[in-house]
Amino acid sequence: MDIKLILTKDEPFGELQLSAVNQKSPAYYTLKEVSKHFSYDSCWIIVWNRIYNVTDYLQQHPGGMEIILEFAGSDATSAFIDKGHSRVAVEILEDYYIGELTPEDRLYPDYSSP
Repeated sequence: MDIKLILTKDEPFGELQLSAVNQKSPAYYTLKEVSKHFSYDSCWIIVWNRIYNVTDYLQQHPGGMEIILEFAGSDATSAFIDKGHSRVAVEILEDYYIGELTPEDRLYPDYSSP
């Protein structure tokens, strides 16, 4: 999957912003579809309207898998932002990108600006 990843720092708040353009057409999922993936065996999260299958990352997460499982099958944007993840963490997250929310289910106007 070819993804162009652009990280910028949003002033004055200093939040990392993610802008990624998938060079191929992304897969689209509804909130209902994402909500079915809420367990250790199948864990999807939403960050900035983008969907990530983080099932294989759960045991590697430095903060423990429990925090990810708390948001499994739902939007984790605020938790991701509030924790102050590094650029490396944002890059790691992109490795698990599987698609985007359908336009009618989007939680934010644009996934790069919550």
